[in-house]
Amino acid sequence: MVDFRQSLMQEASNLTHSPYQVFPEPFCSDYFWNPSLTWYTDKPDFTHCFQQTVLAWVPCFFLWSTAPFQLYYTFRNRYRVERWTWISITKTLLTMGLAILSAAEFFYAASIWTATNDESFALVDLITPWLKLTTYLLVASYVYMDKRSARPSSLVLLVFWLLTLIEHIITLRSQIILNSKASSASSNPTRLLFEITAFPVVAAQFCLTCWAEYFPELLENGPNPSPEKLTSILGQSIHSFFDWMVYKGWRTPLEQSDLWDLLHGDKTKTNVERLEKYWQEQLQGANKVPSSRTVHHVSSKKPSLTKALAKTFWKPMTAAFFCRLIHDIFTFFSPVILRWIIGFIRDKDKELWKGYLYAVLLLLSATVQTFGLNLYFFVCSRTGLRLRGALMAAVHRKSLKITSESKRSSNLGEIVNLMSVDAQRINDFMIYVHLLWSALFLILVALYFLYNILGYAVFSGLGLLILTFPLNAWLANRNKVLQLAQMEYKDQRIKLTSEILSGMKILKLYAWEKSFEQQILDIREKEIEQLKKSAYLLTVSAFNWFITPFLVALSIFGTYVLISPENVLDADKAFVGLALLNILRQPLTMLPSAVTLLIQSRVSIGRLTKFLCNDELSAENVDNLPASREAPHSISIKDGSFAWAREEEPFLKNVNLNVKTGSLTAVVGQIGAGKSSLVASMLGLMEKKSGAVEIRGSLAYVPQVRQITS
Repeated sequence: MVDFRQSLMQEASNLTHSPYQVFPEPFCSDYFWNPSLTWYTDKPDFTHCFQQTVLAWVPCFFLWSTAPFQLYYTFRNRYRVERWTWISITKTLLTMGLAILSAAEFFYAASIWTATNDESFALVDLITPWLKLTTYLLVASYVYMDKRSARPSSLVLLVFWLLTLIEHIITLRSQIILNSKASSASSNPTRLLFEITAFPVVAAQFCLTCWAEYFPELLENGPNPSPEKLTSILGQSIHSFFDWMVYKGWRTPLEQSDLWDLLHGDKTKTNVERLEKYWQEQLQGANKVPSSRTVHHVSSKKPSLTKALAKTFWKPMTAAFFCRLIHDIFTFFSPVILRWIIGFIRDKDKELWKGYLYAVLLLLSATVQTFGLNLYFFVCSRTGLRLRGALMAAVHRKSLKITSESKRSSNLGEIVNLMSVDAQRINDFMIYVHLLWSALFLILVALYFLYNILGYAVFSGLGLLILTFPLNAWLANRNKVLQLAQMEYKDQRIKLTSEILSGMKILKLYAWEKSFEQQILDIREKEIEQLKKSAYLLTVSAFNWFITPFLVALSIFGTYVLISPENVLDADKAFVGLALLNILRQPLTMLPSAVTLLIQSRVSIGRLTKFLCNDELSAENVDNLPASREAPHSISIKDGSFAWAREEEPFLKNVNLNVKTGSLTAVVGQIGAGKSSLVASMLGLMEKKSGAVEIRGSLAYVPQVRQITS
């Protein structure tokens, strides 16, 4: 068994150190990959076949793969800009110059092929220039489409030119090395000339792509439009457009006039309209259209506010998903590179350039990881604010349209809590929403790497994690019950407070202040009791999650040492293992907050769903007609019968009323005679049993409001 394993390792080592060919010989004239040339040498370089295929084709294939999305975005875009900017003109001219250079390289390779008729000629030298030529023509069309669609900067072109710049840096270096050797058979001054000519053009294209074009069409109407839309992709990723605001706030105190106008996507009106659109789809799918005239059917399918929110904000949350995924993937680069650095330091015979390479890779991985995490938090925070505004506006609009019967079950205190507390909790959860899958991903991958380093000892830590799951599940379920009870007491307290403020005159008249104050304090005591229980549970949960990483590390390292006397914790295993355990500690530390906010958000989603499913006033209660001075009456009620609830008997019967246009009319009567009900029937706030109500023009309703002055 040992001999077989050693033979497999020897074969793998031979395969790693020996060159191999991927493409047939007429296609490439040399090896596709040669470790002796690329890795095991003091002067590393790539083979000509690798440069002409992988390095040259990857940018081209990347750009062609994005062509359908580019066309879709261009045709769907509402902007049609015919004006050319100096940046777009320069980009187009430089791109056409590269296309001409690729065509010249193609004809040069074709002339060599036809003139020499050499069987050793590589077809890749003919195919790659042709592929580059067509790709540069596609780039020119991209520049035109971006200009026509008023896109200041393109992420696709930025990535393409970055990949192309890396390719030309490597290729130019190789050509310089080959042509510096006088005895080299691979030297070709013409190819070196092509690379020297193309490199500065590609570098200029990359710099121009990092710069944003100015399109005034993107500026929204307002006194102080936001410059964010005019910022390049790179500038938006580092939020460079905000530097001026920070500098001004440092010099002088900021005022309201200094702040920029909200973007169209950040406005509450935009988001609430989209949310209500998808919410109506959920109601129709569940046969639960909120209308007092609709017959409600019992359906097993319930409307899902979560699905409506997901359809409304799926684009930014998808972007946040990829930002988080990039961060999590590059998180594991650091332990791997750290292991390479330890091996490099241990082996004195390794080439020096590998140490510099590892250091640069460590810096790049940390930079990409930081960028991904910062963009993730920015996108999630902005989406949370948009979501909170949409929910608050949806609740506010719903509160103006629900029937009187629904108002009995949904009091003022509940509505206030829905807009302030529940919407804010869902906003807070948006930052942690992707942590639920991210934590599982980080834990599994970290355990996999630990298994490769420490072997079966990692299962002791995995078993310890599994043992904590039942306790965490019980704590989460109990916390959910306490959150529901706490919100019920909060609703009761705010409802009673609003009723006391409304009837303050009567309370002062009969000296009932102390009695009602005690009622509020009693409810508050019950609410505080639930908060205490919830705090105790959170303390136990946080202690459990915080101590788990240390116990996992102790169990893994302890088991590894005790399994066999041959297991020794050297620098490689200790430092890399600690780095992986540090990665494991991050999700275990953040999970308590994520689980707590998840429970609170589920409770809030349920409360919001229940409120948004309430019946609404029928639009048929009042016929709204356009205003007309020639009409004899502004308000007309004919044989009207009205009730406060659909199932109740009419409160107002056989009402006939005509209010002349331009007249001042007063309704006088005793308390309880129905004056407010008559006004409510005109506003459509009562259920119309029979008759007709016609209102011409718009209405302004100012109800009596008690003013508390002492």
